[in-house]
Amino acid sequence: MDSRRAPEVGINYRYVSERWHRLMTELGYSRYGAGGNDFGSGVSTFLAVDHPESMMGIHLTTLESDLAPRWTTRKLSDMERSYLAVSRGWDVTERGYKRDPVHQAGRPSAMD
Repeated sequence: MDSRRAPEVGINYRYVSERWHRLMTELGYSRYGAGGNDFGSGVSTFLAVDHPESMMGIHLTTLESDLAPRWTTRKLSDMERSYLAVSRGWDVTERGYKRDPVHQAGRPSAMD
């Protein structure tokens, strides 16, 4: 499998989601579901954000979209603050290649 970077600039979640939506529409589907892992989670998220009328649902196994809501406009409970702190901590230390390309090479057992 070839995992090289796309030769074009601008190949991102939204670009790919638009191509998928166009394909599904041209195949005759007015409503469909989407699922994704890794990059596909971001693609599926943008399908739901940009085309909610077409989406029956999405299934994500990772959260890759960076569509984090702003939390400054409402008061969070202690449980919500705790969840966000743990989630942000995991992002910084465990996210892997998305944030730190050398990370996975330093933890080969994580791939077992």
